[in-house]
Amino acid sequence: MASFCSIEAGFPFVFFDGDGEAVNGTAVATAGGNGTGSCFFPSATCSPEGRVSDCCGISPSAGVATGANYMFLAFAFFMAPLFWAISAIYGSMTPEEREISDQKDEERKPRFITHNRCIPEFLKKTLLGVYELGLPFVITARVTIPIFAKKTQQRYMTVDQRTSLAASEAFMVPFFTIFTFVEEIVMIRVNYAVSENDKALTDRLVHAGLAGVIVTGTIGGIVGTALGLLPGALEALTIPGAENDVAVYPGCNFLEAVDVSMILPYWLLESWELIGKQIGGVLSGFLFGALEFNLLGWIGLVGEILYCFIWFGNIATYGNPVTLLGIAEFVLDWTTPILLTLFLVTPIGSQIREQTGVELSITKVCSYFLRPLAAFRKPALEQSDEKDGSDDINGDKDNAASSNGDGNDSDDDDDDDQRETMSLLIEGLKIMFMDIVIQACMTCSIYLALTTDGAIAYQITALQSELPAYGIAYAMGMAINTQILGPIFLSNGMHGLFVKYIKISMACVLVLVALICSSTGPFFRGLALDSGANACTYASSAECLPYFENVFGPNGEGGIYTLFFTYYAFPIAASIDAILLVMRATLLTLLDFDYMFYSTIAASISYVPAILVVTLAPLSVQNQAIGMFSAYYVPQVMLVFCFSARLVFVTRKLEAGETGPWSSPQKQKERRSSMQSAQSIRGISQSIRGITAEDAIEAANAEKRAADYSNIHSNHSSSSCSA
Repeated sequence: MASFCSIEAGFPFVFFDGDGEAVNGTAVATAGGNGTGSCFFPSATCSPEGRVSDCCGISPSAGVATGANYMFLAFAFFMAPLFWAISAIYGSMTPEEREISDQKDEERKPRFITHNRCIPEFLKKTLLGVYELGLPFVITARVTIPIFAKKTQQRYMTVDQRTSLAASEAFMVPFFTIFTFVEEIVMIRVNYAVSENDKALTDRLVHAGLAGVIVTGTIGGIVGTALGLLPGALEALTIPGAENDVAVYPGCNFLEAVDVSMILPYWLLESWELIGKQIGGVLSGFLFGALEFNLLGWIGLVGEILYCFIWFGNIATYGNPVTLLGIAEFVLDWTTPILLTLFLVTPIGSQIREQTGVELSITKVCSYFLRPLAAFRKPALEQSDEKDGSDDINGDKDNAASSNGDGNDSDDDDDDDQRETMSLLIEGLKIMFMDIVIQACMTCSIYLALTTDGAIAYQITALQSELPAYGIAYAMGMAINTQILGPIFLSNGMHGLFVKYIKISMACVLVLVALICSSTGPFFRGLALDSGANACTYASSAECLPYFENVFGPNGEGGIYTLFFTYYAFPIAASIDAILLVMRATLLTLLDFDYMFYSTIAASISYVPAILVVTLAPLSVQNQAIGMFSAYYVPQVMLVFCFSARLVFVTRKLEAGETGPWSSPQKQKERRSSMQSAQSIRGISQSIRGITAEDAIEAANAEKRAADYSNIHSNHSSSSCSA
């Protein structure tokens, strides 16, 4: 038996004593054993307070191999739609338009470089060349950093830290989505406004967006803090299955040592990180619309560098990796808004202020805090005015006269502000609902897994840790490109080119799906061992060994419903995430909120029977990780079909030159203009109708008297001449 549990026997993990030397294990009979017993390693220095790396690690002889390196081939094509779009836009221009575009590009070059007398001319060219790399650099950083961050989280955090973090994220993501609904819609609307060179609208949108996210972010921070400090609330949200795990695995010291205090600092940091993230989102959307991609790229890159310095530079030595993660994310999400605000309000940002008409002002932001209330009251006031005016003809005359006065411009501006505020609220709420519904499905799966068995929940967290590396990160880059380029295509009437861009993006997504499947299918064993390595600590005692076996099987040999088996669902899930992410960005760019809203409602209904089957039906998959993980993706599969059908329909309309939600910004402006013209005409007609019969008779008599006077005066003049 001793030789069976020796280092050379092929056990997938190696365990260490206090001196860092490998130790042999001991065999014990378990319910899940295969007749030869299961190995555990009591002489290893494993404890709830110690680091996983001091206890155990993957054995060099385990033959762990993953296909993560093959995924870097995605860099060869995931930026292809962006490069094609730039070439297509420039190629579609006439010589005159190219000249104007080149002139604008020249004007957009940063004056703090071109007009800086302290920089030699030869160095200016070099700096301008480096400056143009801002967008590619930040997109690359935002694609690659999450990949390695997720891997290090899974590697350096203990099992209870990782599952508590997963529970926190399962609650926080949908909860904070409630308070972030303004951010994304402001980004899209600002893109359109800047593309149409509507400076007044851009200024209103930016300030309305900032006011909205400050209010919602503050509320979110207060509520999050209250939940964190309320006795029992944080424990219920972050370690809901702790008591159940102690009952399922009696005597396991790793489960008995779980303490909610390990997650509290992270929770509080995340609660107040929200407002910084939202402000940064609004300002980033503004700069995207202003085509200041490279400026935003370099400023965003500063935050990414600080994040890497804090997280990767300290993860190997910091006591609580969860707290360290909270600090790193807090710094990342506050660095961008602080630097952007400083840039936009100081003299160095005067160039952007001139080009966009946006003058950041605390007074303007504060003036929007009560705008939603005014916007909600406005329809009722208008109905009351119309009723009063219909009963008083003289009131119509006065209204018509005042509508032509100097005060009309300010009234129109107030109406525009209120309309924009209401529009942002309604459209933002639709996006909020869509995100909450999808995230709520994952939250439900996570919490059900946590309350059923911690080992089941841990398998799901292991799969989630690998998702950025296999598809999501690259699809996110494609989605960002779509949100940048879509408004440019549509606001300039280049519908045919945008259709081609959509087709190229979808083709790249399909190539990405093929790459995902080929990079994961042959490597399930390596993926399972790599992503679940920190669960090896549970093989250090006989009491905790059943937990280890529920993750890896007896002696780490796998088996049905272990982590190795659960990975069969991984390539499908990663592919669905990638496809849906790009489709969602495309439909958001097309402003197709209503269709997305109703299709999300329909798709979310499918989650109910799916989760009921995997939790209640008397099947072998009942309460297993692969079932709960897959149930979450049932609504997303439905959305992929719904969004695919919609994109086919929309692209045909675009090719035919028909109008739709994507043309609403310009159409709304035209409609408002026509409504104002109609109101002026109506005022004039009401004034004309207000002339009574007596007024008409009096006017006719006056005209007759004037004619008689003219004749008398004419005759008198003739007599004088004759005389």
